[in-house]
Amino acid sequence: MRCLSLALLAAAGCGDVIVQPVSLELCLDGLDNEDAIDGLIDCEDPKCGALTTCVPTDTPEQAGLVIEEDEDCPEGFQGGEELLHRGLQPGTCEGCACQVGDTTCVGKIWLYADQNECYGDTGLSSGTLVGVDITPTCTANPIYYQAPGGVRADITGQGTCTASGAGTRSAPAWQETVKFCRASPLGTGCAAAHACVPKATTVGAQCVLVDGDAACNGFATGESDWYKGVVDTRSCGSCFCTAVGGDCSQVRVEIGSDYSCDEQGQGFGKLVNDNATLCWQQAPYSPNARLVGTPTPAAGCTAAATPVGTITPTGQQTLCCAPQG
Repeated sequence: MRCLSLALLAAAGCGDVIVQPVSLELCLDGLDNEDAIDGLIDCEDPKCGALTTCVPTDTPEQAGLVIEEDEDCPEGFQGGEELLHRGLQPGTCEGCACQVGDTTCVGKIWLYADQNECYGDTGLSSGTLVGVDITPTCTANPIYYQAPGGVRADITGQGTCTASGAGTRSAPAWQETVKFCRASPLGTGCAAAHACVPKATTVGAQCVLVDGDAACNGFATGESDWYKGVVDTRSCGSCFCTAVGGDCSQVRVEIGSDYSCDEQGQGFGKLVNDNATLCWQQAPYSPNARLVGTPTPAAGCTAAATPVGTITPTGQQTLCCAPQG
């Protein structure tokens, strides 16, 4: 069993709240059990000081204490119980799957007007960008209608995947749940707007439960982020996927010549690495271009669906605990 993290809920052991062994009918029955010797009843009788306490509240039926959710309400606090929650975890959409596809590579190339411009571009920032993406298919038209002085390449890649299945909304959960036990019976002998209730051994566990967001006047602590339930109107959108890994590190740009793409290593077939330049003495005339090499496939993929709609906690409650004085 986990211990409650709030100081105001701390108790003996791990969340246990120990109530003094008392004969409640003597100090919480609304009578002077001493045959009117002193005329003092319940909480106003000093003899009951170790057994009862006056809790500031306009709703005495809500006075009580807080324990772990799976514990039983102790004697003196069996006037009704309420589970309180906070820290809403909305959950996700589950049930989507995916399958890895091919890695897609695309190249961009820049042409240099002459060899001097090519050799001088040590920062890889010069040249004229060719306005067509380079793919494994040879370009339909030459990338240049003369003999360029060199070329610079940039190759990017993206692993692909295909999503399948249908998302199913998972149930929401709470980070923390506690049980509020209402005091019973209730005595008299307190000032107006106060309730005479059994005294818990742990002062911090002596609480009042109030609807909504309350100020908790007269208490040491007030926590207004507790709720009774949740309204969930969400559904799940379509499944989508994201490929994990996949790159084009083994892919290069091949430059052909004379309106064609040569086979690698033949004729004017010249290879340009990613993020590099290729300057040549004998420039190919009116070159076309394509990507060659084998892309690295994605290592896997993840699938998900996005929740659509709203989820809202309901029945806001304020726990006012550890009364002062």
